[in-house]
Amino acid sequence: MLSIKKKIKSIFLQKRNSINHNNLQRNAFHEWLREDITNDGDVTNIVNCIDKVSEYAIIENITSENFWSIINPITFKDVHLNIIFDVVFKLTNRRLYETYNLAGPLYLRFLEGKEGVYHDTEVLKDNNEKFIINNTTDIKTTKDINKAKVVEKVLKEHFPTGFNINSPIELMRFRKYLSIDYYKGIILKDEELLSLIYSAGSIFNDEVYIIENETIVKIDNIINEEIDKGTEIIFYKEFYERHEKWLYSKNIVSEDMLRSLLMEMYSQYIHKINYFSTSSMIETELIQISNEIKRVWGEKIKLTYKQLELLLPYVPIDKIKYVLSQDSYFIWESTETYTNIDKIEINEEEYEKVKEYVAKSYLLKGFSSLSDIPMRHLLELNSELSLTAIQNGIFVKVLSYKYVKKGKIITRKGNKLDVFTIIKEFCKERDKCTLQELFNYEKDLTGKVYRRAPMEAGYEILVRVNKEDFVAEKYVDFNTKEIDNAIREFILYDYLPLRGITTFATFPHCNYPWNLFLLESYCRRFSEGYYFNSLAVNSRNVGVIIRKNYALDYHQIMVDAVYKSGLLPEKDIILEYLFNTGYLGRRAYSKINELIRDLKAILGGNK
Repeated sequence: MLSIKKKIKSIFLQKRNSINHNNLQRNAFHEWLREDITNDGDVTNIVNCIDKVSEYAIIENITSENFWSIINPITFKDVHLNIIFDVVFKLTNRRLYETYNLAGPLYLRFLEGKEGVYHDTEVLKDNNEKFIINNTTDIKTTKDINKAKVVEKVLKEHFPTGFNINSPIELMRFRKYLSIDYYKGIILKDEELLSLIYSAGSIFNDEVYIIENETIVKIDNIINEEIDKGTEIIFYKEFYERHEKWLYSKNIVSEDMLRSLLMEMYSQYIHKINYFSTSSMIETELIQISNEIKRVWGEKIKLTYKQLELLLPYVPIDKIKYVLSQDSYFIWESTETYTNIDKIEINEEEYEKVKEYVAKSYLLKGFSSLSDIPMRHLLELNSELSLTAIQNGIFVKVLSYKYVKKGKIITRKGNKLDVFTIIKEFCKERDKCTLQELFNYEKDLTGKVYRRAPMEAGYEILVRVNKEDFVAEKYVDFNTKEIDNAIREFILYDYLPLRGITTFATFPHCNYPWNLFLLESYCRRFSEGYYFNSLAVNSRNVGVIIRKNYALDYHQIMVDAVYKSGLLPEKDIILEYLFNTGYLGRRAYSKINELIRDLKAILGGNK
């Protein structure tokens, strides 16, 4: 065994050799730097940086040996990457960290050149410049390496879904890949690196994406193909959804990103929030969509929603439907199917006949109806179209210059259409009529059934003898005195719900069997002592028979009825009572809160 003195001497010699080696390594690196960096101050800063970071790495147990003792570049690369990704080091030693971003890769290059680790790499000296030769790149000076292209390549290979420009961790990841793949000749501060990243791709929502030139070309080809067809409006959402699979694979990850890119590519066009327009005219969205529908219509007499959706892949189907319904050029033909006025055939003779018929009808009645216009020859000329389409098309082509149309009723422009008066005239011409016939007539006039006008007209002109039928009053024989006496037997106060009449045994014969519908008609028009009132005309026998000269309105009558019933002033209880007794047709009343307030006022005043 060695003596104590020999051991101490051995340790001393090892330490001295290590120090000597470190000094030699440090000096060699210093001289190596001077070959590329002429400023001695910069060289000194880099060497001192390695000293300080080495001390930090030992203290933090990142490595157990001084950096100058490490001669294997692979070993140092592992230590180097740990330093680069040490967040605490970066945050607490900001300036040293930034300097080390320059110094670390340089020391790694120094070790590689010294050891010759990469056998396909050779370092030459020529004209005082250092050259890098490897099996993947051409000969370049370290000063001439295209940093922008290197940064772009890192983005493509390692950040295909975008680089977050606000993330320090993302920047550290970038440096990691840059150090692993391209550390030779790439020495960048954070600001310079971020600037190169910004320039390398397209920025969207604080993310940098690399959009390949071939992707731009493909998009441009598609857009230009549409423009060549005459397309004037392209919606971003529809374009993205139609090409989403390949767009997403090329890093165009959303409709918003596509919009941003198209605005950059086609700045000469008009861009809106949902679409861009290639038209040189400043037109509304609806006009442009209308123009697009007209452009693609072709020779077809009629087209469906589905067919138009296929013909206009970059226009939302909901927009197409809306324009079809609003633009008078397009005519509804049948369910989800339209034609247009250019497809409606009418010769000069039929044209004049329609004008003459409508003019005469207007003079006689103050209106005309599409349903009454003779259409036999027009049906023959337009055999592929429905009667409704032909009628509406003829109105647009022949009559719209002078007349307006509501449903199927035609009146002069400026004249107000009075559907109620027209239906009353209809009732006057009939001895008998069903409720459904009145509804059908309203639909012929207006295109819809609202019920109120035909029912009120029927009650005002005719007599309702049961739920379904009306007759002219000449067919009913009302003995007013006897009928009013029969009603009086039921009414204890000044009013009674219609349903309160529970038997007609004492009612005189009137040519029709008595029922609540017949009694309502009688009270509405013929009684001398009573009248009928309700919130709305109905077929549910809802309403009240009221003594004439009784001053309360319908709301006040309901308040009085609830008060006399002795019910608590609670909403659900009151609504149930009014519904069951026939004051309301459903368990709802828009003024129920007002009714309860009025009831409480009465109750409070009677205490």
